[in-house]
Order: sequence, then structure tokens, then C-alpha cells
Amino acid sequence: MLNSFRLRLVLVVLLLFVPVVVLVLWIAESHRSQLLEDAQGDALALALAVSAEYRQYIDRAHQLLTLLSHLPIIRSKNMDACNTLLAGLLEEYSVYNGIFVVDADTGIGLCSARPYVQPVDNGQFAWYQEVLAKRDFVISEYRIGPQTGDPILTMGLPVYDDAGQLTAVVATSLSLRWLNEFVQDNVLPPNSSLTITDAQGTVLVRYPERTELVGQPFPVVAVRNAMLANPQGMVRAPGIDAAPRIFAYTRIDSGSGSIYAIAGIPEAVIFADAERVRVQSLIVLAVMIVIGVAGAWLSGTVLVRPIHDLNRAIRGITSGQPDFRAALKADTVELQGLLAAFNEMAATIEQRMNNQIRRLSAANAERDELFQAERQTRQEVEKLAENLAQLQAVTEMLGQAVSVNEVTRITIEQAINVLGAKTGSFHLYDEAEQMFELRYTTSSQPKEALAKWQRYPADPAFPITSVVRQKRALWCASAQDLEQQYPAMAEFSDRNPGASAILPVVVGERALGAVGLTFAEPRTFSDDEKALALSIVHQCAQALDRVRLAEQAEAAAAVRERQRLARDLHDAVSQTLYSATIIAESIPRLWQSNPQRALALLEQVHTLNRAAGAEMRVLLWELRPEALEKATLQELLTQLALTAMGRKEVQVSLDLQLDPQERLPAPVHVTFYRIAQEALNNVIKHAQAQQVIVSVKASTEDIVLCIEDDGKGFDAEAEAAGMGLGNMRERADSIGASLAVTSTVGKGTRVVVRWLRQSDPDAAGTA
Repeated sequence: MLNSFRLRLVLVVLLLFVPVVVLVLWIAESHRSQLLEDAQGDALALALAVSAEYRQYIDRAHQLLTLLSHLPIIRSKNMDACNTLLAGLLEEYSVYNGIFVVDADTGIGLCSARPYVQPVDNGQFAWYQEVLAKRDFVISEYRIGPQTGDPILTMGLPVYDDAGQLTAVVATSLSLRWLNEFVQDNVLPPNSSLTITDAQGTVLVRYPERTELVGQPFPVVAVRNAMLANPQGMVRAPGIDAAPRIFAYTRIDSGSGSIYAIAGIPEAVIFADAERVRVQSLIVLAVMIVIGVAGAWLSGTVLVRPIHDLNRAIRGITSGQPDFRAALKADTVELQGLLAAFNEMAATIEQRMNNQIRRLSAANAERDELFQAERQTRQEVEKLAENLAQLQAVTEMLGQAVSVNEVTRITIEQAINVLGAKTGSFHLYDEAEQMFELRYTTSSQPKEALAKWQRYPADPAFPITSVVRQKRALWCASAQDLEQQYPAMAEFSDRNPGASAILPVVVGERALGAVGLTFAEPRTFSDDEKALALSIVHQCAQALDRVRLAEQAEAAAAVRERQRLARDLHDAVSQTLYSATIIAESIPRLWQSNPQRALALLEQVHTLNRAAGAEMRVLLWELRPEALEKATLQELLTQLALTAMGRKEVQVSLDLQLDPQERLPAPVHVTFYRIAQEALNNVIKHAQAQQVIVSVKASTEDIVLCIEDDGKGFDAEAEAAGMGLGNMRERADSIGASLAVTSTVGKGTRVVVRWLRQSDPDAAGTA
């Protein structure tokens, strides 16, 4: 039966859809693979963010203990004043479990932010013994706090008297409550988890909270074995609920031990959008195949039916009936039967020639009718193509619209153009307040007449209210038709005597507003015109919803940026000013007994104030990038140096051999600043340096930026992708500059950026 015309036509249609099906499945699988890669990167980034947050708390604790070790009330062991001071500090730094001072001779606590129930002998703790042995800042492993019973990390720092003798140890304990603050600031994907374990894989804390897991080995064995074998990595494994998950982990080293941060994201969350898109694509494709097959079958039926009719007519000729049409040659079953019938007719053709001529004339008339029908069909197809082109153009314009005003203007202009309306207006609908807002109109009425319609209540007496609430379009051939349904419209009949149309703008189940069109004369609307107009309004609804979502996202982004700046102000400037305030309050009391020490503290206050000012300028540059480009490189590097000296007890020297009047290209200017900022941050966080030299040397051929410190150094090859070196390399590559990092463990680090003047920073930045 494959030689049947209709079956062959259906087979051709099915073969045309085969590559489309393959392409859809391949795209869906590629999408899943890309989502998996993105999710693995997101999970690892989350674990690394926890690691960075943890290290920041360690650094802040070190700064706090350093400040406390220099306070007279601590060094003089003034217990009452000490208790009051530490209690106030604990209220401000709520993430710490406790702040206390221990006598170096007895190991017994002297004062504490939390009142002692009974004296605590710290001599039994490894961290305390390590402070006495090293006489330096010490970090313990996680242990159970003797007063709170929570897992804590204890940090200690020795306190010396004026004679340089070790008299006490000031310490603070960091609880895992900082993880809750981190989770609040960083939204986790749905059903995701964040876990902190000790070095042996025992769960210390988990988010969302699962108290039965705390103190137990991490339940996913594959993840636990992997993290104990490698300090950082990713594993695909079933979670506690047996659902497949992506786990990313990283080891956080500090002090005497280390902990692990583990982020877990369900694969169902990762692949949800991909599965939905694939199912929708297959459903749409199946519908298209069914429509295509049905169309092919119906088309075959339309084409084959005249052949069958002609076959019967020719056979009628052999029996003397005057229904002759034509003779055909083909290899299909139907046309072969037609040819056989025609051969049977040939024997009697001569004697019926005259009748044949008349019948040929009739056949010509029928062909003319068919030609007219074909021309009409072609015109309808051309009209449909024109409508599709108009709809595509409207879709493209709405896709580029970025505001509600643009969407409403484009919608009204295109609707007027398609239907030939005289005027059009767009009314937004506020469902909560039951109010309409006239957002755009082409009416030529004076502004005073339109003012009362700028915002008006939804009134069932007017058709626009019914259209929006019922989400159904209203088409009226004349003003009389509209007035019969809504008598309240009689006052507008003189101004708009022609036809009118009101179309609802709907997204899902929500009505966003309505489009109103008026016409100069009474008229009716064809189904094609209604369908095209409704399609335009539907595209408008999608664009309007998209624009509103974009505006909401932009507002949310602004809120997040303000929150980030608030955190930066608290973590940097606020702490620096607080430290300066505490030192300044102690100067008057110290001035009488130890003027030299008071002068030293006064100089320290001056340094902290300069650092706070520098921090503020840096934050202002972050807020106003144009100010960053206007400031000279000397100004930028000077502020960075002051900021570094305020955050850490380190001396930063500047050697700037650069013409102050020379203006570097903006990309080079900003990149040098960012690399210097990244390098100094690394020095503060990791280097433990005493001296840093920042130099810039300019020649006719190149400009060289060098940041050199005398810190502990590191293995440059092992840390090639860490400590911000990757960011610095990317920034250097963006302007065509070279970056060289040399470091030796125990001998400091040197970062050198060299930019050749003949290179094109703009071209490199856009490559």
C-alpha cells in the first residue's frame, strides 16, 4: 500500500519531523549537561564562600584580641572594669560565644563577658598551653564549650605588662552561629543543605537544622571518604533522603586543626527547568506532528478525490454518459485505474466527438472556477503570511521594550495599524485597589478633559470593567450597539460614533489592563482581524509582565547593593573607628602615668582615623566608578596603603615614579588599582608581613607596578589558582599586560605587573 498517494505524503511528513525530534532530544540533553556543570560550580562556590566567611571571623577575632591585649584595664587586671568591657563587646560581636581573660600563672579565668558559674581552670586545655609555649596568636580545634555546651573554636593571645612579662592570656571563642548569618545573607537553592564537620568528618552543624546528625559522622559515606582523601572536590551521590545530589566540599585550615564545609544541591532542583522544557518541547512537537500528518492526510484526500471522480466519469463514458474530463499518466494505484478506464473509453471516442467538445467547454468552465478558487486561497494564504509578519514585527519590538511606557505605546500603535482604528488607549488595572490608570492614548482631546481619566475606579457601568473582570474581549459594530449594552456610554456616542473594541491584557489568571480602540465609522470585524488583534495584545501582556519583573529585579538588586555597602561599613570603617574610640578613651588616664605610652597610643589613634578616612574614600569610589577613573593613580595607591595600615599592623611604603599630570588609559588606570587592591588584601589576610613596598615606575616604553612584602610567602605553583591570583591574571590579560608572581616560603612575595604603552587596552578589554 506504499504506492498510495496519501500514504506517501504522510510518510514524507513523518520523515521531515525525524531530524527535528533528534535535535530537540539533543538540545535537551545538552541543556541538562550544562545545568549540571553550572550546579557543580555553584555548589563549590558556596563551599568556598563559607570558607572565606570563616577566615574573616578568624581575622576579626585576631584584631579584637590584639586591641584588648593593649588596653590598660586588661593589662592591669582590673576585673570589674574588664567584666563590663567584655560584656559590652560580646553584645556587639554576638557571633562570638565568649570573650575572657586568663591569668598566665594559674590558668584560672580573671574576667569574662559571661559571668563564671564557678572558676574555670584553663590550664588543662591544649590551646592555653600552646599560647604559653608559642607566646603568639593561637587557634584551637573545635571543642565543646565548658559554659555553653556548644561546639566552639577558641583563639588566644598573650598579654604583656609594661616590663614585657607575660601576665595574662586574652581569648575569645567562636561558635558556629556565624553559619546562620551566612545562610541568611546567601540564599540556598530549594532543598539544599550546608554542613560543617570536623577533621574526622563528624557533623558540627547543619543547615537546615537536623539535630540528630550533630555529633555523628557525615551520613553520605562517598562524600566523607572523598573529603578525607582530598582537601577540596565534588561528588555526585544519593543524599540522606536517597535523592541524587551534587556535593561540593572544601577544607578550612586554621590553628591546630581544620574543618570541612559541605554544600549539597538536589539534582531534581538542578534539572527541574530542563525536564519541564523537554516535556513541553516534546508535547509541542507531538502536536505539530499530529497536525502535520492530519494535514497531509486531508490534503491527500482532497487531491485523490477528484481523481476517483474522474475515474468514475471515464468509466461512465464507456457506458454512454457524457462526463469526460481528461486523460492522466502516473504510477500510483489511483491514477493507474484512471488510465485503464481511459483506455476503455478510447473505442467509443470518435462517435462522441461533438459531445466531447461541448463537455470540454464545460470542463474549461470548471477549470476557471478552480482557478478562481485557487487564487482566492492564495490571497488568504498571503494575508495570513502578512499577519504573521506583522505579529513577528510586534513581537520583536515588544521584546526590545524596557519600560511599561514603551510596551503600552508599541501595543496601541500596532493595534491601530492592524485594524485601522482612529484612536487607541491603554489602561492599566490595579486589582488590589480596583482602579484603572490611563497609561497611553492617541486621543486628541485636551489634557484637561483627559485628566479625570488618568486614574479612575473600576465601575461595572463601563464596559472596560466587565472586559477586565471577565477576561473576554468586547467587539461593537457601532456606538449604538455599545450603548445598548452599556447605557452609561451614551455620553461618548457623539465623540465616537463608529465601531469600538476593548481587549483584555491577561497573563495567566491575572488581568493587567485593557486596550481600547475606536473607529471613525461603523464596521464589523472578521475572525482573522480579531485573532491578530488578540495575538498582539497577548504579546503585549507577556512583554508587560517581563518589564515589571525586570523592574522588580532591579529594585531588589539595589537593595542588595545597599546591604553589601552597609556590611562593608560595619566590617571595615565601623570597627576601625570603634578601635580608635576605645584607645582615645584610655589616653587621658594614661597621660599622667606614662606620657610616652600615651603619645604612642595617640599616634595609633591618628593612624586608625586616617585608615578609616581611606576606607570611606575606597567605598565612595566603589559607589561612583566615574570618581575612580578621575582620581590619579597616586591618590588611589595612597588610600589603599592607608587602608592596609589601618587594618593590620604593617608598614606600607610608596615609591611612585610617575608623572602626576599623566593620565593613563581608563582600563589600565582601573586595572592597576584593582590588582594593587587585591595584592594588599592578600598581604593583610595571609602574609603576616611587617613591611610592604608599593612602587610604580614609568618609562617611555612601559609602566611597571610592583607590590613586595616580607611575609611568610607561599608555594607559587601550588597556590596558582588561589589567594586571588586568578583574578589578578584575568585583569592583567584584559589590558594586554603581563603578571609575574614570585614567592618563597618564609621569604615574602613579589607581584609585578608590566604594561607596554603600545598595547591597546580598549581592544584587549573588549576581546
